[in-house]
Amino acid sequence: MPSGLRSGIVALGLLALSAQLLALRELQGGAADPLELADLRCSLLKRSSACVELGLGLAKGGAVSQDLPRARALFHAACERGFMPGCSQEAVLCRDGLGAPRDLGRAVALFAQACREHDAQGCAGLGQLELDGEGVARDEKAGAEHVRQGCGGGSA
Repeated sequence: MPSGLRSGIVALGLLALSAQLLALRELQGGAADPLELADLRCSLLKRSSACVELGLGLAKGGAVSQDLPRARALFHAACERGFMPGCSQEAVLCRDGLGAPRDLGRAVALFAQACREHDAQGCAGLGQLELDGEGVARDEKAGAEHVRQGCGGGSA
């Protein structure tokens, strides 16, 4: 049996077992935690959108303890898999110095990568940095255009 197929079967088996455990917990009166489900989808199935969902929950805190370094790692994993909202979210944490030291150069690179792939938040974030001259030379024309692209794509 090819190793890729074997890995897929194991992952599905683990996911099925995890789903059964969550269902049992729910039957015993405890509600299934959406972030716990996202964690399973992210770690077992490598679903980038679930990694971003979990990362947002960990970045915000509240229902779970805030964990900015873990959120940043989840966003990075999603970005590495080509999921642009992960790149934009990682860029926000880099820009603001959350979960690790502030890194404006990395924030610019991540926002630019996401914007090239038509991610609205990536364009808006890049534009704001260009308008402010943070991590990149101040460029009002490019900044205004990127902010416009971001707003046109739903990021405000």
